[in-house]
Amino acid sequence: MDVELRRSLTCSPWAAVAEQRTALSTDYRADLRAITIPALVVHGRADVNAPFELTGAQTAELVPRAVPKVHETAAHGLYAAHADQLNTDLLEFIEGRRA
Repeated sequence: MDVELRRSLTCSPWAAVAEQRTALSTDYRADLRAITIPALVVHGRADVNAPFELTGAQTAELVPRAVPKVHETAAHGLYAAHADQLNTDLLEFIEGRRA
């Protein structure tokens, strides 16, 4: 989490607000439906910033060949707090063993 905090502090407040506004107001559904290759969708069910039901589950439904992987105890910083699990998921997906 410290990495994310430091990274977010490197941009101007204006840029941070603009990024959030863009991310929250853009409809990505058509883009997600257009993905034609297998896509690993990793999400933490304990994520209160982007709840699974509102984000990860919908993403997995929209991507035609999605392979969802849900970590029950992971929160928003899954890549940092659950790095070993995520790396295993990625390797299994890349090697075709499914996540």
